[in-house]
Amino acid sequence: MTLMFCNVNDLLRKPSWDTSEEGLSKDMTILSPYLKNWNRCLKFSPDNTIHKFVGGTSWIKVPGSLVQVDAGGDEFVAGVNENDNPYCLNRDPAMNFRSASSETPWVKVAGVLSYYSCGPIACWGTSHDQRIWLREWTSPIQCEGTVGDHREWVLVPGELSMVEVGTDGSVYGVNKEGVVFYRDGITEFQQAGTQWVELSEAGKAKHVSYDLGFLWVITPEEEILKCAVDEFASQMTILLS
Repeated sequence: MTLMFCNVNDLLRKPSWDTSEEGLSKDMTILSPYLKNWNRCLKFSPDNTIHKFVGGTSWIKVPGSLVQVDAGGDEFVAGVNENDNPYCLNRDPAMNFRSASSETPWVKVAGVLSYYSCGPIACWGTSHDQRIWLREWTSPIQCEGTVGDHREWVLVPGELSMVEVGTDGSVYGVNKEGVVFYRDGITEFQQAGTQWVELSEAGKAKHVSYDLGFLWVITPEEEILKCAVDEFASQMTILLS
């Protein structure tokens, strides 16, 4: 697993960030015009309020409070609040949200996490003790996971401070030393994958996000790198969409 290149995108350097209520937050999961479909673009503000970018024109406040939010699931949303409780919002209310009067029935997910990110059929999370957790068989209509054994958390070997899932099911993470990793061996029926692969080409990081063939990296100096995943590496991940 390698990266072709990692370049600093001059348009995304630290001075361009606006962390006011009308601007974007620094969370890479909502680096909106570059990573996500505009209709699914989300952000959270310093006061932990949630916003959705609607109609390509304006940010609309979403009921609820999260310190981290992720829109990588199959048209559903996930995140954690200030008490480390994970929540998710199923596809229909997430996609149909248009105004403050729209219904937002957040679903509380069992567990205690500091970071929570979802892909097409599984969600990953990390806790404050750096442990890594997997919740299998999530879906757009049952974002907390299916009923039965697969609804429980699976402890994945390794230690990470954050973990991010792409819309194709690819999983990347960063440990407390800032080392970036990729989870190899993920398939539909092997959702936990097989091993963590270090991505030295990405350098040191404090946060990563992946989508559409690019790994976006926030460095400790708060520069943003755009890393192209090579063709061979992309073939190693079975697309789950």
